[in-house]
Amino acid sequence: MGRISIGCAFAGLCVLLAGIASAQESLDTILERGHVRDWLVCGPFRSDMDGGIVASVRHGLSPFGARDFLNPIGGVSQARPESGLRVEHSEGYAIWSHRTVESPILDVSEAFLDRREGILYAAFTCESSYDRPVYLDLQAPVGVRAWVNGFPVDRDEAGALTGITRGIVRFRQGANRVIVQAALASLDPLDDAASQRRGGSLLTGRTGFEIALRMRPVQFIGDLAYIPRLDSGRSFTDDDGDLHKHG
Repeated sequence: MGRISIGCAFAGLCVLLAGIASAQESLDTILERGHVRDWLVCGPFRSDMDGGIVASVRHGLSPFGARDFLNPIGGVSQARPESGLRVEHSEGYAIWSHRTVESPILDVSEAFLDRREGILYAAFTCESSYDRPVYLDLQAPVGVRAWVNGFPVDRDEAGALTGITRGIVRFRQGANRVIVQAALASLDPLDDAASQRRGGSLLTGRTGFEIALRMRPVQFIGDLAYIPRLDSGRSFTDDDGDLHKHG
């Protein structure tokens, strides 16, 4: 009996550690909550833009250069992040590490203790019981973009210039992989460069090193996408929502 109990406990621990390693939840749980709880983060990486991130913002350019910093692990479209996975780069290596949050905001200030700016990746995996559309509202102070199962959320990359990427994305049945790339910088030089480009309303504005993601379920009425809003009790309601033209 004791061996059975120990075996069950060990199996449960393995399942728990596997979930932490891949930052995986069910999509239903995430949508009910409205945000991701378990993240994997990696970075920061030094920008490959001339003069860096803030200089790019100052000149009205995208803070993202041509380099895919995840190339050593397959590139952003093929990478399979997990806790402890190393990503080699010119200055050494970065390690994917687990973070747990209780709001839509992922604060990564501790990763920038000795840096004023950098490119950071955040990722999570979710399991969906069926194919379904999901509305993503992704924000960062400078620039942000994302890929779901290797495909870009915003093909025009407007979020690279505005710090806001929004769109309806179809999550497939089974495992879905989301990777976010954010250009982040200390607010002091950012204020001087272009304060009007400080992301959107989900951000606190207290630091330049935060990423925010709100996820909502989507229902279609003809070619209109209906997106319910969170009420004050932090649950979704049909009383007030947004209608978006789709396609």
